[in-house]
Amino acid sequence: MKSVVIGGTAGVGREIATALAVKGHSLLITGKDMEDVDACTMDLRLRYGVQVQGLAIDASNSTIFIRELGAAAANFGEINYLFLTIGASSEEDTGDLQIENAIAMLSSNFLATIMAIQIFRIYFSKSEPTGVIGFSSVAAIRGRKKNVIYAASKRALESYFESLELISQGTNLSAQIYRLGFIDTYQAYGQRLPFPKVNPKKVAKMIIGRLDAASGISYYPRYWQLIAIVVKIVPLQIFKKMNS
Repeated sequence: MKSVVIGGTAGVGREIATALAVKGHSLLITGKDMEDVDACTMDLRLRYGVQVQGLAIDASNSTIFIRELGAAAANFGEINYLFLTIGASSEEDTGDLQIENAIAMLSSNFLATIMAIQIFRIYFSKSEPTGVIGFSSVAAIRGRKKNVIYAASKRALESYFESLELISQGTNLSAQIYRLGFIDTYQAYGQRLPFPKVNPKKVAKMIIGRLDAASGISYYPRYWQLIAIVVKIVPLQIFKKMNS
């Protein structure tokens, strides 16, 4: 088996890469920082004896991202699974980001995922089960005052995966996307959150255990599905107070 983990050097992506290495997958992992990429690839090779290629790439610059990822994909060849654990958030994302920062945010959270799927589609195995696994956020449930472009990008990504599911019907390709709750990573460190943070290792274990599941959107933890229903039906005036 061969898998690609875009954003595989930290958080959920790192745990997914590790879980795949345990299963003997050959890997291509990407990260923003070359030192992190080198450390991660070396660690997985030494611990699990698998083939691992690494690529330092910045998802916020779509032009460079497409060029460099395209070259890496051609070199890596046929794959089974593509994991897209990329994204970026900013405390300044409150509706008035500078244009260049807004574009970078869109690229990191939406465009890069779509471009990665387009790049790797021609390399998916035709004879074995294959899958694209994307990652959304509970921030996409309803419009908000914070993480504005981030949340909008994730909701757009969900729409794209719905289309991908339709396009892929009748093929061996599944298109899964997860609406994740609060994850216990450095980004959430020190934050006071209304619901518990989930260990990234538990997220990775769940996802790897569902690789043969049908296409579609899933919540994790699953109780967020009920919370989403409540959030959607709350009257606007009440929601504004909750979101302040």
